[in-house]
Amino acid sequence: MAETRACCGVYGLGGEEGVAPPRAFCYSAHGRAHPQGEATMLKETVGFMGAGKMGEALARGLLNARLVPAERLRLSDSDTARRRAVARHLGVRVLADNAALLRASDVVVVALKPAIVREELPALAAAVEPRHLIISIAAGVTLAELEGVLPAGTRAVRVMPNTPSLVGCGAAAYALGRHAT
Repeated sequence: MAETRACCGVYGLGGEEGVAPPRAFCYSAHGRAHPQGEATMLKETVGFMGAGKMGEALARGLLNARLVPAERLRLSDSDTARRRAVARHLGVRVLADNAALLRASDVVVVALKPAIVREELPALAAAVEPRHLIISIAAGVTLAELEGVLPAGTRAVRVMPNTPSLVGCGAAAYALGRHAT
């Protein structure tokens, strides 16, 4: 099977010689094979709380994979220069306010440093609604800690991406919270 880099990850040529013509399939971005050029577009608005290196890299991956259009992708960051840079690089809205990001998003990726998560999340918990899916990539912040701060019944997932994710070649381990399906 030959491989090549393309829109949403690593492609392999499928099909058996003499039986079916080879077709390029994507495997890496979302775990399902689909013909090259097709995209699985999420209907939800995705927000990244934190526009640091990992938040920006993961958001870029969603855009490059065409899983979320730019108009349904948001990031937030407290640093004005960082907001401007990320908005310019990705072509998305970057907000100064985490509460505004939470209100504007269905899926919220908490991409903040652990100390900031512990500081910010309790104040934001009251704004979390049943529609939200909270995904944390904050190292050292356990699911038990997240679920202890968030409203009862909140769908939470903890994901640990590795550093190659910064260049679009990563892998991630995940653990579902009690209410995530």
